[in-house]
Amino acid sequence: MHKQIMIAALLLLAGCGEAPTSQATGGEATAQPETSGAVISDVPKKPPVPFGVAGSGNGYEITITSVELRDSVGNAVVHKAGPKETYVVVLYKLTNTSSRPMLSDERPAITLIDGNGQSYADDGGARFYFAEDGLGDASRDMNPNTSANRAAVWKIAKDGFDKAIWRIAVQIDPTLTLALQ
Repeated sequence: MHKQIMIAALLLLAGCGEAPTSQATGGEATAQPETSGAVISDVPKKPPVPFGVAGSGNGYEITITSVELRDSVGNAVVHKAGPKETYVVVLYKLTNTSSRPMLSDERPAITLIDGNGQSYADDGGARFYFAEDGLGDASRDMNPNTSANRAAVWKIAKDGFDKAIWRIAVQIDPTLTLALQ
């Protein structure tokens, strides 16, 4: 009996942290909220940094320069969104304001936050194909006091997206939020 209780407890713990799954009507998969990103309790209650204004913290400065909705991304290889989906493409300028090189794997995570505070992971595959334009490639280290133009791409359901209330969250301490318009 003791062994069964331990196995049941382990199974319950193993399920913790799994992302919820759902299907849109018509059987099309939709982007799922990311469970490892910012949630409403992590996002500061203060107003977001206005669109086009630099936000900073922990040796980084980030400025959103453009937000676009697209049906597809890529040039040579095109990724198309489904009929009820869209790509949200955010272009931003990232500056290393620290006194040491910023390694590519040390950069803060950037997530899309909906009006309810739920975060969404970026679409790495779409970002890779968007990198053909030279903006999505985040694989390079950055020396102190240098900047680079970057892109983040999310594939989400078309319904519900609103630039006026959705935000970008940059995972630094404390979490930095940036307005999309």
